[in-house]
Amino acid sequence: MDSGTIRYTIDDSPFSIPSNTSGQLSQQLWNALPPGSYIITFYASDVVGNEGFSRVIINKSGPQIIYGYDNLLLSLMLIMGILSIAWQIRKKIKKI
Repeated sequence: MDSGTIRYTIDDSPFSIPSNTSGQLSQQLWNALPPGSYIITFYASDVVGNEGFSRVIINKSGPQIIYGYDNLLLSLMLIMGILSIAWQIRKKIKKI
């Protein structure tokens, strides 16, 4: 028994993409889209030809960037800290 079809368009594209009955988007297509807002229109039709649709707006964000520290900068800061401590120790030893 045929239960009808579900398809969708992105930003009113003239091309519709078939979907399974859960209305899931194609992961490959979604991954290819750049970050931004998209209007996705789902169309469903039953076996006798009735059709309905529903629109949703989805915001896709870009990859989360995690900033790190520059290893060279950290190394230089560590060396400067060690030299500063060594200098303070040397000054105290000279006083004795």
